[in-house]
Amino acid sequence: MVVKDILNFFGTWAEAARELRMGHNTLQTWKRKGFIPIRSQHRIERFTDGALKADVDHDFQLFDGLFRDDCKPGSAHQGKNKD
Repeated sequence: MVVKDILNFFGTWAEAARELRMGHNTLQTWKRKGFIPIRSQHRIERFTDGALKADVDHDFQLFDGLFRDDCKPGSAHQGKNKD
């Protein structure tokens, strides 16, 4: 799921925070960062009885994007010390 899905489902950020029993700041952080942590996605999926689905593939794509190209597994620099 993406942040926009929550707004579409609940209608307003205030209603989403109230229904999910989460702080408004948490939702704003997700909005600012552009993603919802996978554990929170699973919680929301359970809360909405599956109407909103956790997107494990999307979460891994975001995580993979955090690595610099020269530090990814299999790169020439992997495992080398900077002595």
